[in-house]
Amino acid sequence: MKDSQGGCKCAQASSWIMRLVLALVFLNASYMKIFIFTVPGFAQSMGLPEIVAWLIALGELGAGIGIIVGKLIASQDAKGMLTRLSGGIIALIMLGAIILVKSKGFGDGFPQGIAGMYADLALFALGMNFALMGNVGGHCGLCEK
Repeated sequence: MKDSQGGCKCAQASSWIMRLVLALVFLNASYMKIFIFTVPGFAQSMGLPEIVAWLIALGELGAGIGIIVGKLIASQDAKGMLTRLSGGIIALIMLGAIILVKSKGFGDGFPQGIAGMYADLALFALGMNFALMGNVGGHCGLCEK
């Protein structure tokens, strides 16, 4: 199905679904770090400097908002820069989570961190998708080009 400008409605709907899920995950993570666990508590539990914990929490908040707003202002945003920046922040946060947190379970030969790593890898891939693609859509294969 094409929209009034000839774009693929299926690809647009898919993009919105990915954006909304990604935004909800990161906004919730930020909320939990700031208001439930508190940033100092999060920093202590992860063995991170408090400034790094604040950067993570605020990065999650900003990226969660930016991934949605980036699409809403797509016509004014040169090449989807807000979407690309937000996706890059998400990918960076997830890469850090995978390297610093999940990989610790492999030290004793038992992959304790592997169960949670699958979700982190999926979130990393979604972040990279938006970092590389910005607001550029595609065709779903059902729509005529």
